[in-house]
Amino acid sequence: MKNSSGRNILGIILMIIGGLWIIDNFNLFGFLDFPFHHLIFSWHTFFVIVGAVIISNNNKTFWGYLLLGIGLVGWLKHMPFVPFAHFLNFRDLWPLILFGLGLWLILNQKEKSNNSSQEQKCGIGNNNPFTQANTNNFSSSNTSEYPLDYINESASFTSIEKRITTQSFKGGKVAATFGSVLLDFRQAKLAPGEHILDLSVAFGGVELYFAQDWKVIVNVSSVFGGFDDQRYSNFNAATSSASILIIKGSVVFGGGELKN
Repeated sequence: MKNSSGRNILGIILMIIGGLWIIDNFNLFGFLDFPFHHLIFSWHTFFVIVGAVIISNNNKTFWGYLLLGIGLVGWLKHMPFVPFAHFLNFRDLWPLILFGLGLWLILNQKEKSNNSSQEQKCGIGNNNPFTQANTNNFSSSNTSEYPLDYINESASFTSIEKRITTQSFKGGKVAATFGSVLLDFRQAKLAPGEHILDLSVAFGGVELYFAQDWKVIVNVSSVFGGFDDQRYSNFNAATSSASILIIKGSVVFGGGELKN
């Protein structure tokens, strides 16, 4: 399974936290001057759990490893048996975190620019008939047409609105970090077979529109967030079973909605 390694990480971390909690409750190692209680009920543990949940759903997400790393460094600071642990200062991590965030935004924007170049080669632009179509309930100045079979959308401190028009959609990735993504699939068709749309939402929002005859399976984990399915499905099991879209991923401090 693609996410087996991430789920193993989450399982191991939960076992460690549970084991430390048991040790603290029964004072099994009272002779050790170790702050088990402080270690368990701390912001570091919160970051570790949230990061592990994100990784368990998408083991390639930047934010999952960032939160997990912050939490683990905070843990190490309270470990008396870790050499040089007392030199670890959580405040010293913030410059490194900001540097890493800036680097990620630059690299992510570069990847997005490359994708835009590919779109231009495929005929997406101001002279393309797709962009001149009626945009229905979307702002024409912000909405663009996207006829490619795969999508890779990432919104960081911005918003994205696109109408997917391909007649053979095969899935892709959508990420929203301090931003929002709105995708309209109502003019698109799903290719035969099972296809995966991977979501990664952190402090942002995702809104997806599907036609009623699409068979969509939602498998999204939420941590201090929500993901609602507000569709009215009307698919024919005999004809739609060959085309299935599986939406998976994680929503952390954010929200997502499926609509018609």
